[in-house]
Amino acid sequence: MAETLKKRSEIPVELTWDTSRLFKSSKELMAALEDFKNLTAEIEKDYKGKLTTPEAINGCLDKYNEWNIEADHLFNYVELNVSVDYTNGEAQKEQAIVMSEFSKALSTVSFIDSELAVAPKDVIEEAIKTATVGKHYLEDVERQRPHRLTPETEAALAALTETIRAPYTIYETSKLADIQFPDFEVNGEKHPLGYSLFEDNYEYERNTDIRRAAFDAFSKKIREYLYTTATVYGSHVRTEKLFLNYVNTIV
Repeated sequence: MAETLKKRSEIPVELTWDTSRLFKSSKELMAALEDFKNLTAEIEKDYKGKLTTPEAINGCLDKYNEWNIEADHLFNYVELNVSVDYTNGEAQKEQAIVMSEFSKALSTVSFIDSELAVAPKDVIEEAIKTATVGKHYLEDVERQRPHRLTPETEAALAALTETIRAPYTIYETSKLADIQFPDFEVNGEKHPLGYSLFEDNYEYERNTDIRRAAFDAFSKKIREYLYTTATVYGSHVRTEKLFLNYVNTIV
């Protein structure tokens, strides 16, 4: 029988990516998350309603650059840890906590784009000239100015980030954690099967008998989840259509 697909915990450490370079422990992760929440609150306190001068704008964008770096570390740490083993309950828990706080923080700092979008053009141009890290960001703001929604709408959409992502998260969890594929047999030899094994190996297998048997076994198993998968996909499509219809009524 061919070698089975291993969990990350069964792979030699030297062959895995090292997320401890971001955070060495769950305790360190939670401490960083607390710092991130404090930075979010600091940005709101110091700059909300005050982005009226080039100095204030660039001071805010300097802090916002720090915010994005911290958010990137938090987001990638939990996403990477979950992606290698969707059955890891602790990783799932950490991801849920971080993503919930990230959605709140994203909604909180959404005022930055909203205020910059209505700032006088000459103020933005002067801020671009004196920017330290925000030059290209401000240029993007200018390009997007005609397409911005109201500040309240932008904040609501930012807060819904986790919810909007839910259908894809459910789909990934279903196929990588819940679905258990049976072995299939070809000429008396058993072969293990899984999403990654099929998509990365068996689809390109040169042995026709193995390739076709893998396809049959794979298709039969995922067909058992046909209606759940279709429902999740349909909910995402309907969400996109509702947003599009809403945007079209206010543009």
